[in-house]
Amino acid sequence: MFYQQAEADVNGLTPRSAIILASWHARTGDQAGAERILTSMAAGVPEMEIALPGLIANAGRRPVARAMDGLSETYATFGGAVACPGNG
Repeated sequence: MFYQQAEADVNGLTPRSAIILASWHARTGDQAGAERILTSMAAGVPEMEIALPGLIANAGRRPVARAMDGLSETYATFGGAVACPGNG
């Protein structure tokens, strides 16, 4: 359910969010869905066109290997959001 809600706003995804959603699609057998998300993200961030083939090839890998890595990433994201004036 969470992934479907996040994907509903596919145009508002950050590159990291798009990679996480694409990985979920690929790991659940929906490679076409993974490619669609990554291609949409790359269309919104032209510099990502260069990385797109590698992102698609690695879509089946877990973007966060361990729970502690996920917590670290979350703390860094929230810390950046709180530290930057005007976010929010």
